[in-house]
Amino acid sequence: MLSAGTSRFVHTCVSFGWVSSSVGSILCLERVQRMAEIVNLLTALFIPLLCFFVGASVAYTGFVIYSWLPGVRWGDAYRQRCHDLSVAIADKMTFETKPSQQLLMKVQTLYQEFQTYGIHCPPILPHDYSSVSLWKEFLTIITACTQHNDLKKARKAFNEMSTANRYEWETLEENLAEITP
Repeated sequence: MLSAGTSRFVHTCVSFGWVSSSVGSILCLERVQRMAEIVNLLTALFIPLLCFFVGASVAYTGFVIYSWLPGVRWGDAYRQRCHDLSVAIADKMTFETKPSQQLLMKVQTLYQEFQTYGIHCPPILPHDYSSVSLWKEFLTIITACTQHNDLKKARKAFNEMSTANRYEWETLEENLAEITP
């Protein structure tokens, strides 16, 4: 058995242990509750913000993709531009000896836009009637196909046109290669 002093010491230690563990539990429980409150507060703020930013980024990405679609870009204004340009090409290049610089810039801009969509354009020579007729036919096909916003149909019609006019096309490309340095 333990002596009275030792027994009292052990009893004091055990009592102190119980008290300290109880106090520690209470303090730990308070910290856990505080942490839970902080986490709940952050969750209450973070989740809506996260949903907002994710939703905004999805909406913006959707808008960007939608605006890149050919059916969106090839609307009425684009169709009208093709028609006006085909008329201008027929008027200027058939009856004038030199095309205007403004018309050539429009053709070049349109050519670059078609290249963006992977549509090859016919070569154009200012003084060659077959070049004018090819471009006019090409723009008529594009104008008709854009009325239905059908890029695949435009490509197919263009391929058929270029196959049917292959000899004129190749002659124009050869003439263009001779002219350009």
